Amino acid sequence: MRRVLEHTIDIHATPEQVWEALTGFEAYDGWNPFMRRVAGAPEVGSRLRIELSPPDGRRIVVSPSVVVADPARELRWRGALPLGLFTGEHAYLITPAESGARLVHRGWYRGLLVRIFGSVIDRTGRGFEHMHRALKERAEELSPPVIAALPMLSSTELGIRGFEAHGSTLLTEAARVVASVLGVERVGVLGLARDGETLVLRAGVGWPAGGVGRVRATAGDGTPAGYALLHPEPLVTRDVATDPRLRTLGAAETAGIIGGMAVRIQDGGRPLGVLDAWTRTPRDFASAEVAFVEAVAGVLAPALAVGASEARGAAAVGALLAAAEAERVRVATELHDDTLQTLTAMRLTIDRLAAAWQRGDEAAARQAVEGARQMVSDAIDRTRRLAFEIVPPLLAEGGVSGALRALPEALGMTAQVKTDVVTTRHANSGELLCYRAVEELLRNARDHADARRIRVEVNEHLGELAGEVADDGVGFDVTAVLDDPARLGLLSLAQRLDSVGGRMTIQSSPGAGTRVRFGIPIR
Repeated sequence: MRRVLEHTIDIHATPEQVWEALTGFEAYDGWNPFMRRVAGAPEVGSRLRIELSPPDGRRIVVSPSVVVADPARELRWRGALPLGLFTGEHAYLITPAESGARLVHRGWYRGLLVRIFGSVIDRTGRGFEHMHRALKERAEELSPPVIAALPMLSSTELGIRGFEAHGSTLLTEAARVVASVLGVERVGVLGLARDGETLVLRAGVGWPAGGVGRVRATAGDGTPAGYALLHPEPLVTRDVATDPRLRTLGAAETAGIIGGMAVRIQDGGRPLGVLDAWTRTPRDFASAEVAFVEAVAGVLAPALAVGASEARGAAAVGALLAAAEAERVRVATELHDDTLQTLTAMRLTIDRLAAAWQRGDEAAARQAVEGARQMVSDAIDRTRRLAFEIVPPLLAEGGVSGALRALPEALGMTAQVKTDVVTTRHANSGELLCYRAVEELLRNARDHADARRIRVEVNEHLGELAGEVADDGVGFDVTAVLDDPARLGLLSLAQRLDSVGGRMTIQSSPGAGTRVRFGIPIR
């Protein structure tokens, strides 16, 4: 007669932590509802004394011997009555899994007494299931809880001041947790800078002095972080120097280390940064360890997203308000210094016309009429120009294509403009914003680039108006410009695009020209 029990459970802990919970017999009475006490050692040949408390049953004491004790892999014991009357054998198999570790328990009962002990075996099976659920909780307690280990920040605290106060602590604590769990020498949290392309080391452990804020990487630059930024799957490598995916000679990120992993931090597929872990000795990382780092990256994603968007949003809102105020001042000044002055002069001219009419001076009256007519014409032209600057009429007449082709001349500059917009009207979905984006970028090129050639391209592609403004000018440090409170034009534009679900990326460096791409969804 033979009976077999089998139960599988996934545990959010490493195989080593599951093994520690399973073989920590001295702590069983504190958490194990089935095996209340176990005496002996988890070593091959050791004889155990196990007290069982089956559900709805009497206490049972058994004394099996350990036959397999492979740390973090398998624990097996076997007990038997004489003459083959009854033999019981239990095995715990631990394997890495995507969630951390998978624990499989198998129990075999053989012998003449199996039928008689059927109800006892049934209760024992239920007891093991209770034990496995408790073991899961115990092992996950031994695994440093990422959420508990990191500062608990509410949605309010994760605002601008909250992130400034706690953000670096949050990232540093995450790095410490990863270093402790994996036993690695260096862990880094790299976040995207405002240019949307450059990764900057925000926090970490084990880095040389001055590394935070200085270590940088970009997508596709051959560094592990640059690779991870481009690929959703983790980069795991035993040796960075020989990994064909990497070109890391001299890279600060890999200086002094041999192997490790880099995992993309993302929010709904949108990359926000990279979490990496490195060791100075050759080592193979288990899938559970990679899954653990991915879990930590998932915890960090909202923090990086909030920190970046809130900080950028605060500056951008300020930029928008400042830009709006400046525009109001410009329009008011234009009306006061130009249009109102013209209208005032015209009123004086009309007064002279009236006086000349009363005294019968026809020549003076004719001169006053001509002067008034000219002033009215000037006022019309200036008001039309001001209205054009506020809402270009070419948008209504010829759509974005015509308005963009006329824009360089209106700005007093030369630029090559190429448009490929099949539909002529997208006013409700960003046509004006597209125009304003190109206008802002052309003004920047005119005023700062010292460029010989400026190129504009706008086309309708995959449900959006996609644009690019490029020049061969002096270029600039993107991060420095975006962080400069006196130069908020690009930041303001980025925020306006983001507010409608658009996007913008900036490529530039001193001496290398500038290329800005943007996309505006068409609704």
